[in-house]
Amino acid sequence: MSAIIKSITAEQTWPIRQKVMYPEFEIDKVKLADDAQGRHFGLFVADELTVVVSLFVKDEALQFRKLATLTAQQGKGYGRQMMEFILDLASAENLETIWCNARLTASKFYKTFGLEVSGESWQQNGHEFVMMKKQL
Repeated sequence: MSAIIKSITAEQTWPIRQKVMYPEFEIDKVKLADDAQGRHFGLFVADELTVVVSLFVKDEALQFRKLATLTAQQGKGYGRQMMEFILDLASAENLETIWCNARLTASKFYKTFGLEVSGESWQQNGHEFVMMKKQL
């Protein structure tokens, strides 16, 4: 099934962030303080918003946050498509670095795109995280 990626609003990301990443939290808990400064993208499959991500650029570095794929659609390559889009965008904008704070359980996925763990892991909201980055 073909998928398209397009710009969406921060508000459109919130339900998928909450459902996939923090189902135990109220939706207000998944809103980022700097959502208004970010660029938000969604991958649509047959007009259904399936993957969301929020991008923030600072000092020639692109941070991607809250990359989430609907649980029923995971393992079908949609997250991979979104990651390829993020990397292409960062390259097209001549950014030097791409990075994220990844759940440790997702680190293997990000390593397939050349991101490497940087520093020690930490606990937050019941999950273990690591910073991952890639020089472009």
